[in-house]
Amino acid sequence: MLASGSEEVIRQLAADDIRGAKNEIEQLALGDRWWERAKDAKGRKRIMLQTRAVHWYRQALPVLKGLAKAKVEARVVEAKPANGPVPPHRSAPPISGPPTASPIQELNGRDDSAFPWIAPDGLTIYLEESATIWSAVRQDTTEKFGSKTFVTTGRHPTLTGDQQELIFALDGKLVTATGDGKDITAIHSFKNVLNPKMPSISTDGLRLIFAQYAPDKAPQLMISTRSTRKLSWSRPTALPVKSSRTLLWPYLTDDGLLLICTDMDKEIVLSKRKELHEPFEEFKMFSCRGLPAMHLRRPHYVPLTNELFLSGRAGPNTSFKEQLYVVKNFDPQALFR
Repeated sequence: MLASGSEEVIRQLAADDIRGAKNEIEQLALGDRWWERAKDAKGRKRIMLQTRAVHWYRQALPVLKGLAKAKVEARVVEAKPANGPVPPHRSAPPISGPPTASPIQELNGRDDSAFPWIAPDGLTIYLEESATIWSAVRQDTTEKFGSKTFVTTGRHPTLTGDQQELIFALDGKLVTATGDGKDITAIHSFKNVLNPKMPSISTDGLRLIFAQYAPDKAPQLMISTRSTRKLSWSRPTALPVKSSRTLLWPYLTDDGLLLICTDMDKEIVLSKRKELHEPFEEFKMFSCRGLPAMHLRRPHYVPLTNELFLSGRAGPNTSFKEQLYVVKNFDPQALFR
């Protein structure tokens, strides 16, 4: 804990963060609140909290003046290496043992808990329960997630790295909304796409992959891009894959070179390519101690924390609820050595 009662403070702050800020005054205020929470923290926890402060400071900076601008600029410099994305090879903790999966007990309830999306810093999770989307926050990767907060009705959530844009499945279409589930709008570029599901958006919000379920055809992985987040998505095309596997729940690393997905929800598979124009061909199966036996779905890799999140069932029938799991010490490169 950062301080007495800090869990509730962080939970409220995270909820306000998800709702976002409309102007530089609100942006500055959010940044200051995250900065205050970081003061008594140490190590990785301090870096993660300062990173969130810097996110809001950077948005406010262009219009700040005088002492406010000087204060923010000084804090952005002080926050390094929290200042901006840190390459995983520099910031990820060392692998301390073999990969091991365990259920996220604090988030698993009486209903199915499934399809996790995790923020790049590993501190915020979005998930689905009974066709509704929820979020939760933890203060550090060594601590439990706090109470869940309702976001909106829908399925298969995925967000941009700054958590300002939420994309999810609703009524057989992909829709977009703010991070707190407001201003839901159909994605016009996908209006002719039949039954799109399982979306996964890149951290910068410029690439989206998903599975298309066309009638009488096997599911196909699709990809769409846009030049900026203010522009429309391109017409979806097939993700270049050469495999006889039925691939679902795609996750693509931000460099576009590592694909993680499931093979008919039966096993987690990974594939690497050297260049963006190349297809994904050779797939490696991933398994580890503690991994659920059935319905492996929605693998989501967090390079910064060496964690793989997913959902699955411990048994073969619906008496076993779908639950959220996390794999610690996940090193995808080990499969290709």
